Amino acid sequence: MHKYQPDRAIGSTWHPLLHGRHSELAIQEDETAIVIYMLSEYLTHTQDEDFVFSLYTTLIQPACNFMTRFIDEQTRLPHASYDLWEEKFLTSTYTMAVVYRALMVAAELADKFQYPDDAVAWKDAASAILDGLGAFYDNDRGIYRKGFLLREDGSLEFDNTLDVSNLYGPMMFGGKDLLAT
Repeated sequence: MHKYQPDRAIGSTWHPLLHGRHSELAIQEDETAIVIYMLSEYLTHTQDEDFVFSLYTTLIQPACNFMTRFIDEQTRLPHASYDLWEEKFLTSTYTMAVVYRALMVAAELADKFQYPDDAVAWKDAASAILDGLGAFYDNDRGIYRKGFLLREDGSLEFDNTLDVSNLYGPMMFGGKDLLAT
């Protein structure tokens, strides 16, 4: 959960905890992913391997294992969470891009720190995200859509709202992998 009381009880939130008939986490998955991405950036700029390694089993591994489990079985893409602006509950293009990049840089860290099983699992999860990229692209308009929500009947309900994060996510975190659509 994103808020707690001092006694560890769940704090108040403006996000509904039920969507349809399902309880959902009131989270923004991109907030988890961006921390992993920034640790990689920190390492690149400081070469402080000892510090990043000290966070491997307590932060990097749990966060990336969560991201690989927080996947919809049908789409093999990140499960819906709140968007960057905390307004919409969906699988957003921005979140997809940040999660993709976080898993890729985490796999590099896993290789560096000699955790080959983690590297394989995280690369596989990132590859599945890349395979599902088409769900985020509106071919008729030639743009990335805001995202989609997986409906109970298995169909995708697309949100074609124009939002700067629709392009920023793939540009910043996907590079040629996500922009080659």
